[in-house]
Amino acid sequence: MGTNLHNFEMETLPTPPAPEITFDDDGYPTEATLQAIRDWEGVNTRDLLEAVMGAWYWDDMAKETAPGLFVFATGGWSGNESLVDTLMRNPFVMGFTSNILTPGGLHIFAIAREFKGNIRALYDLIRDWAWAGGQHAALKESSD
Repeated sequence: MGTNLHNFEMETLPTPPAPEITFDDDGYPTEATLQAIRDWEGVNTRDLLEAVMGAWYWDDMAKETAPGLFVFATGGWSGNESLVDTLMRNPFVMGFTSNILTPGGLHIFAIAREFKGNIRALYDLIRDWAWAGGQHAALKESSD
C-alpha cells in the first residue's frame, strides 16, 4: 500500500536544504546553481522557493504574498528568467506546487492547499476562455 502524501503537511516531511545560490561576475546565476536547482529533490519546496526568491535580481518582484503563495515577476531580466525556468524543470517543484505563468513573465507558485485550488480554477477559467474564442460567461467584456 502506497503512502498518500496529501494526508501530510509538507513542512513535516524530510527535505534537503536548498542549494547555495551563486552568481558569475556579471551577476547571473552560475550554471552550477541552475543545475543544483534542477537536481534538488524534496517534497517541501518552500526552502527552494525562498532561496530563489532571495536570489531574485529585483527583490520587490519576488515575494511570498501570503503564506504558501509565491509570486515571481522576471522583469524581462534573463537571470531571473533562468531561475524560474530552472524551477519549472524541477520535477519536485512541479509535482508539489500548483503554478501558473501569465504573459509578461509573472509566475505564481502555490504550496498552500487553499491557493492550489484557486490556481487550478484560474487555469481552467483561462483555458476555457481561450478555447471559446475569448468568450466566457464568468468573464465580463471589458469596456476599455
